Amino acid sequence: MKKTLILLFFIPVFSFSQQTKKIARIDSVLTYLNQRQLFNGTVLIGEKGKVLYKKAFGIANPQTLEPLTTNSAFNLASVSKQFYTMMIMMLMEQGKLSYDDRVQKYLPGFPYATITIRHLMNQTSGLPEYFDIAAGEMNLLDTLNNQTMLELLAAKKPALVFQPGERWEYCNTNYTTLGSVLEKVSGTTADKFFQQRIANPLKLKNTYVYQIQLKSFPPSRVFGLQFENQKPILNDLMRFDGIVGDGNVYSSVEDLYKWDQALYTVS
Repeated sequence: MKKTLILLFFIPVFSFSQQTKKIARIDSVLTYLNQRQLFNGTVLIGEKGKVLYKKAFGIANPQTLEPLTTNSAFNLASVSKQFYTMMIMMLMEQGKLSYDDRVQKYLPGFPYATITIRHLMNQTSGLPEYFDIAAGEMNLLDTLNNQTMLELLAAKKPALVFQPGERWEYCNTNYTTLGSVLEKVSGTTADKFFQQRIANPLKLKNTYVYQIQLKSFPPSRVFGLQFENQKPILNDLMRFDGIVGDGNVYSSVEDLYKWDQALYTVS
């Protein structure tokens, strides 16, 4: 089975020598790859606050064959984590939490007494991957969400990989737990908090939190696909995608460029 990676690329500030020739070369390579079903995505190149190149290659939906645009919103997967960190930082600035608060302060059923919010943010908690914890507990009709994940942690209390703060190890469970803390402390859902505090103020029109249990999605949403016998086939969200924190923020290259610029300019 032939699979094609569906990506958007946002390339931040860098300088070109012989800029026009290099942009033309990039366009030529991406066109070549797209024509051979090796690239389906969007690209934006910026330098010093100026957009030098932006273009979409391919389709946004394998069922409708709707073409991609530079406003099409892709699932950012783990790139989403930066936004959850920012939202926790906003809550800290409002005095609603401290980085060194224990997670149990906000999630009483969380079974690890010494893990703090800082441990989650810094990937130093020692938590095991939630994929492994949930895999044997779900049937094909189940959809995992943050609440059922917390209940599963409380019920199974899997052993930590290492003691909190002992070392660094990337783990998605840190950020699903962080997503749960965000919703508990803010008193609203992650998608609404994100829209109110990040997307709306920065005018990110095609950036949002979407998970599979939400009833609707914006028209800019891109659907995952793969190619079989040179035909695009839907290969999109799965039963783990009812959860937020570790992924499921969607954005376009246009909006990611605005986000990047805001990080340098917004105080």
